[in-house]
Formats: sequence, C-alpha cells, structure tokens
Amino acid sequence: CTAIEEKGAFSLCVPGSFGPKDGKDFEGAKLIAKSLQILSQEDLQFDKWHVFFAGDRLDSQESFLLAKEWIDSSKIPGSQVHPIPQLPGAAEGAAAQYTAE
Repeated sequence: CTAIEEKGAFSLCVPGSFGPKDGKDFEGAKLIAKSLQILSQEDLQFDKWHVFFAGDRLDSQESFLLAKEWIDSSKIPGSQVHPIPQLPGAAEGAAAQYTAE
C-alpha cells in the first residue's frame, strides 16, 4: 500500500446515509459492508489503517454497525476506528470531537 509506505498509515472513510430513508432497506450500506468483509481476507497491513465514517446521523451509527464485523475480522486497532460521536442535539460538539480525532 503506497500510503502506508509513504505516510506510515492508510485512512479509509466509509460513507453513510444508506439508512431506511433511502427506500432500499440498507442495501447500499450492506454492499459496502460486504465489500469491506472481502478486503479483510487480504494481507493489507490493517494495523496501520484508520477508519472514519461520513454521513451517519448523530442518533444512529448505521454505517459503523454494518462495518463492525469487517473491522473486527481485519483486526484494525480500536483506537484507529473513528465512528461519529453519539451526541444527539449537539451537532457542534460532535463535529468538534470528531475533527479532533
């Protein structure tokens, strides 16, 4: 992985916004989770990965929860997994906390 060779780490942002409102019963998120699960079988230096999430609501962690099986099986250190903070009604505080990570 070139990013790991050049920077010592690789960052992945898992997209969100695939909840029930998309009318497809999480099909987009399930596809992403399945794709990530396939990646976990590769030798990709997962100990150097950082995983971020975009588009999850402050009252839900749909993308994170669907990706959790992949995260666990790839053995990415928990300190390198960055789900959206669950702070309902406090968007500014959640954004500041997430940006600090």
